[in-house]
Amino acid sequence: MNKRIESKRTGKIFVVILLSLGAIIMMLPFLWAISVSLQGPGLAYVTPPQFFKPPYHFDNYIKVFKEGNFLRYAANSVFVSVVCIVGQLFSNSLIGFGFAKYNFKGSQLLFFTALCTMMIPHNIMSVPQYIMWHNVGALDTYLPMTVKMFFGTAFNVFLMRQCFMGMPNAFYEAALLDGANPIKIFFRIYLPMAKPMLATMATTTFMGSWNNVFEPLIYLTSESKYTLSLGLLYIKGNYEHNIELLMAAAIIAMIPVVVIYFFAQKYFVEGLSSSAVKG
Repeated sequence: MNKRIESKRTGKIFVVILLSLGAIIMMLPFLWAISVSLQGPGLAYVTPPQFFKPPYHFDNYIKVFKEGNFLRYAANSVFVSVVCIVGQLFSNSLIGFGFAKYNFKGSQLLFFTALCTMMIPHNIMSVPQYIMWHNVGALDTYLPMTVKMFFGTAFNVFLMRQCFMGMPNAFYEAALLDGANPIKIFFRIYLPMAKPMLATMATTTFMGSWNNVFEPLIYLTSESKYTLSLGLLYIKGNYEHNIELLMAAAIIAMIPVVVIYFFAQKYFVEGLSSSAVKG
């Protein structure tokens, strides 16, 4: 018995050590970026790398805001991200609720067809989408990046469907007997119970929109409309030889994602757990 307990304890210690080493290895590039952002010119190219060697140049962060149009880029990214989150929460929750609670003729085929769109590589759709937005005169606007969010995405529809399928139908039937219509039932009863999944979807949507480089790169041409991800490329061109300023800009751009995930991780894990396939 004691040997079994000792073997389990040894196994746990080994797993902890292994995970700690993996975490340290993954954190090294991030720590190097922070270190470089606080260094003076040229120290980023010193071999071997010198981590957090004083003096620290906190003015690198101030220069990013003063010399670059950083606040404008950040405001543009916040606007696009908020619109994308609203569109995704509204469309995917409504579509997922329909697939979960209404078993109409052809619903399974329609749901399967929607899931099949996940198999289509995104790059294949880029050219026809660009031509379409060009024909309607929507280039150099945020419409190509935001409008599609109000029509749902296959994976998020799947998550919301599974979430609503896990909720008892008795709530729906009882509300109907009390005289509530389907829209009221959706917004008053089922949507509040889906908060963990909604938080998960909002978090992933924000991360995807905030870090999106490809779409702003092909749709936006005015520098004043650049999002933060595209603005970082613009800053890189201006500060190509001042890597410490580029790292400072990258760290600032990373902060919102880290903060939001830190506070939403509880709901993130709970939401993904509730999306397990129901019968």
